[in-house]
Amino acid sequence: MAKIKKEGKAQKPVKQNFLSKFQINELIPQKYHILSVVIIIFILFLIFLNPLYFGDKTFQSGDIIASESAKPYVLKDREGFSLWNPHIFCGMPAYALGTEQTWFNLIYMAFGYVRIAFSSLFSVDYAMWSFYLIMLGFSSFLLMKHISKNTLVSLFTAVSTAFSTGIIVFLYIGHVTKLTSLCMYPLIFLILLKFEEKIKVVYALTLIIVLQLFIQGFHVQIIFYTMFAVAIYYIFFFVKSLLKKEKEKSSRLIKSAGVVIVTSILAVLISADNLTQIYEYTPFSTRGGKSITETTTGQADQSESQYYDYHTGWSFSPEEVLTFVIPSFYGFGNSTYKGPLTQNQEYEVNTYFGQMPFVDVAMYMGMLVFFLALFAIFTCWKEPFVQFLTILSGIALFISFGKNLSLLFDLMFYYFPYFDKFRVPSMILVLVQMSFPVLAGYGIMKIISLRENSDKKAISILKYSAYFFSGIFILSLLANKALSNWFVLRVNDHAATLQTSNPQYAQYFQAFAEYMAKMFTNDFLIAFGILGASFWAGILYVNKKLSSDFLVLGLIIFTIIDLWRIDARGAKYHDNPEIQNQFQAPDYVNAIKSQNDK
Repeated sequence: MAKIKKEGKAQKPVKQNFLSKFQINELIPQKYHILSVVIIIFILFLIFLNPLYFGDKTFQSGDIIASESAKPYVLKDREGFSLWNPHIFCGMPAYALGTEQTWFNLIYMAFGYVRIAFSSLFSVDYAMWSFYLIMLGFSSFLLMKHISKNTLVSLFTAVSTAFSTGIIVFLYIGHVTKLTSLCMYPLIFLILLKFEEKIKVVYALTLIIVLQLFIQGFHVQIIFYTMFAVAIYYIFFFVKSLLKKEKEKSSRLIKSAGVVIVTSILAVLISADNLTQIYEYTPFSTRGGKSITETTTGQADQSESQYYDYHTGWSFSPEEVLTFVIPSFYGFGNSTYKGPLTQNQEYEVNTYFGQMPFVDVAMYMGMLVFFLALFAIFTCWKEPFVQFLTILSGIALFISFGKNLSLLFDLMFYYFPYFDKFRVPSMILVLVQMSFPVLAGYGIMKIISLRENSDKKAISILKYSAYFFSGIFILSLLANKALSNWFVLRVNDHAATLQTSNPQYAQYFQAFAEYMAKMFTNDFLIAFGILGASFWAGILYVNKKLSSDFLVLGLIIFTIIDLWRIDARGAKYHDNPEIQNQFQAPDYVNAIKSQNDK
């Protein structure tokens, strides 16, 4: 009798509760998932950028002001295209298409009307550029949805990409043409993956539209990096197919590459009216031609080393990879200080003390995104797309080091066509920022698969990571003061190196050392607290204590909290009327004009 009872107990099913049986499909039917994701991404941006949308606030930077200053001239009534802009220096050739509607480019016009409809919802004109961040989120969702077939995992990738600190900063500083190109980046790779299944006319036509909109931003450096990534994609998969002797796949890749080349040419031709102007002007620009002094005297204004330094000033460094985990490891960048040094008044400070001249924010993508991506690299290496994204990220990272680890960068700089026209080597890190959220999505999918397909190696990594992150979190709590003192010492050591060359700046860092240390210790605690909680949630899922949907929803919430906290630190809002007042004619100009009228 006792034996029968024992057997019955062994067969007892696991108790189900809300956490273990939660399913998103019970709340939102599958057919409404895409619409729901669009609404969720839109609402998230409405919340995060609410001062821009509803508070009559905007961002301010030199680039934003320069762009605003050109508006009166661009909007001035005229016949035909302007070929000369008298308001820059002593006058220079105008970008003619900037003064007229490109009515003949139906693709861009249609897309433009969608953007206009979006921006009409808000009173601040600058809000229109956030449309591209929303587009980036949705296009990232579509890419991950194709890969994972999982809505919540795809939403995680979408949120991680759109709110990545290194990307959203482009909105803050007015580098919005980068966003117009980057928002199409995931769609390009989505179509390339579609080509792996079958090359269809509809995919090719869609690629023409996507590439045309991608090029329309005319940020040549971002366009170059994207097509560089596409080239690595084809080289990687073609070599892989040759090594495996997959003739059919090799043939399909060649056809696919041919389609990409043809569609790229067509997309460029659609925008030829714009690009030819840039091409014609390049020989006369600072990056494409000789100065007047060099032309008349025959002596270069810059030596070869000066030219190299000019292009590599913003080289990333191997040490700064730590900012992927702790964004304030090198002081972060722009933030708002409020304390005794300013009589409790808010004051914008830049506390970056790395080896670059300055940065606006750290190249942060979310510590959870970073470690989930590493988890995917170790546990999903057999996935070809994981291999490609890892190789692409590695190449981009090494190029970003520029003069600090110059072997790969120098090969590109001296031998790759047009690469020596680009400044800021660290900008290529956008490829890492775009790749890691997808890798993180793979990492989440691997965790989800562990319940049905047990993988001892992956479970061990998950478990020991949870122990490690929790241990670091507890140690940082116990040794918080020591951690803070260590960081203050680092800042003071940096200040000491400036005592001779820039004593005022040295005093600046010494004054803000405690503020910077507090920022660092808070980031450290929150980073490892979230990491520990997230990886323990993965263990609970494997042990059937949580459902997969509840797990992923929790990871999304953790990532939003983390990225919003860091993104908000670098955001500096200004009253929109305050910006507009800068372009009003001063009283003395009005006085002179009134005299001329008499």
